[in-house]
Amino acid sequence: MVETWVIYAFIGFGGYFLVNFLFKFVSAENPLIVSLILYGTAAISMLVLLAPKMHFAISTKSIIIAIIIGISSVAATIFALKSVALAPNPGYSGAIYSANFVLVTLISVLVFGSSLNLPQFMGV
Repeated sequence: MVETWVIYAFIGFGGYFLVNFLFKFVSAENPLIVSLILYGTAAISMLVLLAPKMHFAISTKSIIIAIIIGISSVAATIFALKSVALAPNPGYSGAIYSANFVLVTLISVLVFGSSLNLPQFMGV
C-alpha cells in the first residue's frame, strides 16, 4: 500500500508541472503581473471555499512564520516564473529551482533529526 504522503507528493508534482509548463504559454502573451493576479485570485478562491469549514486557533509564532512563508513564496514565484518565461525550455529553470529539495533534505537532517541514508539521499 502506498503511503498517503507519496500520493500527495505526486499530486503536487503534477500541479507544479502544469504551473511551469503552462506558464510558458501565458508568459508569451501577458506580463508577469497578469499571472500573479491569476495566482492570487486562485488562492483567495481556495481560502473562501475552505476556511469556513475549518476550526482552528493560530499562535503568534505561526503567524510570524506564515508571513515569512508568504513573502518568500511570492518572491520565489516571481523569480521562478520570470526564469520559466525567459528560458528556452521551461524544464531548464524548473530543474534549477527544484533542486532546493536537496538542500531541504540535508538541512532537515540537522534541524529536525530526520534520517538520511544513501538510498534515501539517492532518491532525493
